[in-house]
Amino acid sequence: MAYIKPEVVKAHKNDKHYHKKADELVLILKGGIKEKIDGKLIELKKNEFVLIRAGSKTELKEIKKGTIELIVKAPSAKNDKYKV
Repeated sequence: MAYIKPEVVKAHKNDKHYHKKADELVLILKGGIKEKIDGKLIELKKNEFVLIRAGSKTELKEIKKGTIELIVKAPSAKNDKYKV
């Protein structure tokens, strides 16, 4: 059994990065985003989600004002964010 700590956060710009260990699920609770994952630009709106696999390079490109995301990383690992 593994403990997974979900985070509900206001969407914010971040640098291009990847996780070595954790897969990351991003669910849009309010608003919307455009995110580049391994070179492919995707758009997510309210109630849509994406699963970003460990090792995938990701960068948040555009955020609608007031966007709120639910982020779940598994396994939960500290210091698992690497800039590209």
